[in-house]
Order: sequence, then C-alpha cells, then structure tokens
Amino acid sequence: METLNQQFSKLSTTESSQTVRVDVTSEVTHLKFDVCHEVLGMVTIKAPFCENLETQRAPLDLVAVLDQSGSMSGDKIEMVKNSMMFAISQLKTDDRLAIVLFETEVQVLFELKFMDAKNKQEATDLIKLISTKNMTALAGGLFQGLDLLIKDQETTTTTTTTTTTTTSSSSDSERKAVTSILLFTDGQANQGLTKLEEIIPEMNNRRNQLNRVSNVFCFGYGSDHTVEMLKGLSDSAGGMYYYVENEENIASAFGDCIGGLLSVAAQNLHIKLETGPGVQIKKILGSSLNKTNIKSQNKDFEVNSKIYERELGDIYSEEERNIVCLLEISKMEMASTESREILICELSGFDVLKGDPFKTRTVCEIIRDQVTKLDSDKGKRIDIHRNRLITIQALNSARTLADSGYLDQARNVLNQAIEELKQSLTVEESLTKALLQDLKECITDMESRTTYYGKGKMKMAMYEKSHESERGCHSRALYSCLLYTSDAADDL
Repeated sequence: METLNQQFSKLSTTESSQTVRVDVTSEVTHLKFDVCHEVLGMVTIKAPFCENLETQRAPLDLVAVLDQSGSMSGDKIEMVKNSMMFAISQLKTDDRLAIVLFETEVQVLFELKFMDAKNKQEATDLIKLISTKNMTALAGGLFQGLDLLIKDQETTTTTTTTTTTTTSSSSDSERKAVTSILLFTDGQANQGLTKLEEIIPEMNNRRNQLNRVSNVFCFGYGSDHTVEMLKGLSDSAGGMYYYVENEENIASAFGDCIGGLLSVAAQNLHIKLETGPGVQIKKILGSSLNKTNIKSQNKDFEVNSKIYERELGDIYSEEERNIVCLLEISKMEMASTESREILICELSGFDVLKGDPFKTRTVCEIIRDQVTKLDSDKGKRIDIHRNRLITIQALNSARTLADSGYLDQARNVLNQAIEELKQSLTVEESLTKALLQDLKECITDMESRTTYYGKGKMKMAMYEKSHESERGCHSRALYSCLLYTSDAADDL
C-alpha cells in the first residue's frame, strides 16, 4: 500500500502532457445537503523534474548588489567576496552578470555581461579589490540594480525592433532568461531611503517596468544584520531571505539560491480560483498571501467572494505550492447523487522548459447527499499543510514578542504550536516531524537574549520564509528545509 507521501506526489491533471500539474481537493467527498458547511480545500501545484538542466534550463540574468559600507568590514565583506566568487563559478557562458556596489555612493562595478572565461576572470579580479568605507545607501544600490535591468530591456527592445524590420515577429529573438537581483548586505541602511515602507513602493515601481519577473533574494551577513529589512524586501519581491552566519553557510545558501534559479520550470504563474453554485471562498489560510500590511501577524487573507486570483511568481523543478482555503457552502433544498463543482482552479504561466505559455483548468467536485463523508487521505494532505501554516504563524508571533523583550511569552507561543502539531492527524508524517524539529530548535535559540539576538532571530525569520515559500534555504543546515530542496540545489 502506498504511503501518504507517495500518494501526494501523484497529482491528477486535466492534461498529462502539461509541464506544471495541478490538483484541487477538499477534505470531504459528500456533504449533508440541508445544512450550511465550512470546508477546507487545497490547491496543489507541482513542477516536473528537469532531467537535464544543462540543456533544458533557461539562461540567467543576475545583478549582484553588494554592500561595501563601513559596517560590512572584517569577516562580513570577506564572506560577501567568497559568496560572489562561488556564484560566478556556477554560471555558464549564456548567463549574464552585473555587479553594483553601494556605500554612501553607488557605482556599477561590472556591467551586465555574458559569463565567458574572460568576463568571469574580470569579475573575479574586481571583486577581490573591494574594500569597505562610509555609510550604507542600501536603497540606492537596490534601485541601481533594477535600473540596470530596465536599461538593458530598453536597449534590447530598440535593437530587436531594428533587427526585425524585415521579419514578421520579434518573439523568437527575445531573450527568455530568469532574472533576479541578489542583495548582499547587513541591512543597516542609513543613507537615502532607510525605512522598509519607503523602499518597497520604489522597488516595486521599478520591478513593474520590467517585462520579465525580477525577484529579489536577500543575503544577510553577520549576527547584527537587520532581519526586518531583508525579509521584508524578499517577501515583497518574490525572493528568499538567507542568513549567512559564517563562511560555512555560503555554499549551502548559494546551493539553494543558484541551484533553484538554474532549475526554474515555469514563470509568471497566475492562479484564479472560482467556486461553484452556492459556494464562496471565505479566506486563504496562512502563508505569504496577506501582503496588504507588511507588519501584520495575521497571515490569513480574507476573500469572502466567489473569485480569488493572484500572481504566484516562478516555480523550480520538483517544487510544490500548496494553497489552503476555507470554503463556505450553503444548504440545498434537495439531496442529489450527482457530483457538483465546488472549486475550480485555472493556472496559467510560461513554460521555461518548452518555451511556451500554458494554461490548465482543474475542478474539485463533491456530492450533496444525506450524510457528510470525509476523505481520509485528502484530509491528511490538508492537515499537513495546516501544520505548516500553524508553524509559520507561531514563528512570526514569537519573533514579534521576543523583539519586544517578552522571551517567556515567545517560548510559550512556540510550545503551544508544538502541542497543536503533536495532536494533529499527521504527527507521524515527515513534514510535521520536521516542523516540530524546527520549533524545538527555535525554543533552544531563545534560551536567552544573547542567543536570540546572536542567531535565533535570524534563523526564525529564515525558517518562516522557507515554510511560507515551500522552498529550501540552507538545505544542509535547516532540518525541515531538506523537504523543500530540489535536486539542482543538492547538486551544488
């Protein structure tokens, strides 16, 4: 008999040939017809395995934005240099890289260039010469990195328009690269815009000018970096937040980041959820869906509508995205043995592996009869991800309490989450076990203010981000993140 994890990997789709597969499930197969119900549903999006990344993967366009301010002196700047040299070693000749430096002033150290042997050596030599000085114009550096991508887009568009005057379409000549900003800093901004709520709108204004998705990945160096700044930027820009505590963490952090970017299976994912007759979506549970208030501790997103849609960004090889929603289902006048649609999912995006757009539609149906019947296997799948969302909420709330000096209350929040997970139906499943391990480790890291501010605060933020995104960070250092790590990241 198959295990639950094996069953979970076999997702039904409307078309088996599609790259990204979608499954829409609920915790019930039948509902009593003459009663109103609240039912949990879940959408699972699963990317395929990329068998040959060397030939299948899209090229990368990366802009590295490096902090060389005075606060980065010593071990921090050396770790940044080593990080960059590691990243360069992973790039191929059809990948492009640019490097921006910031202190009080901002400069472009290395223009966006293809990474052949000559340019790799030039970039490496320039990185070795970087020294620290002055203040920290973090926002200016980030904006300059995005401006480079905008400038490149404008140049490419002009060139393409000129080149295609004798052809029917420019689509074949368009560069289909995975584009990202990599921000290396301690997050101690003190020049120009310094507040997160000021930087995010300006950052997203620039990102919106780009035709391609450009995520921002933030690497925080040292135990004194500003977690809220870096996690906030990565949350808003669809990237990841990594805590680089020491030199040993560099390879694991970059293994996850670069390995993931090398294995992007689909981009520009857009999901639309729509309900059947007599059904509405009450809320989307947890995760990073509630971005209306970046300081909000409540991760549930109120919908109260028959339609919900949003952008999901990109998905790496073998990754999954699981969206849990609470449905309100009204009562009926008469029972029926016919299947009725309760939730329909339309997913569209760009298939990086095939180079084509795709769109798929998947439906969840139930029967409104005399008796409510639970679906045990699907209920367990949903329960696993409820545990994930409970963990995210607990980490977020505990970190907020600890930041205010309430370590005892923060530990209580984590202990309550542990007890809730222990009472769940899926306490023996691998993800739940890993979540429990994460929570217990975080309690240990909150033993004192010294341990919390020394590493616990950063690790908690990174765990939270990893579980929100269902994406690994430091795959060899964080227990539960092993479950989110793709083969591409492991290979690095």
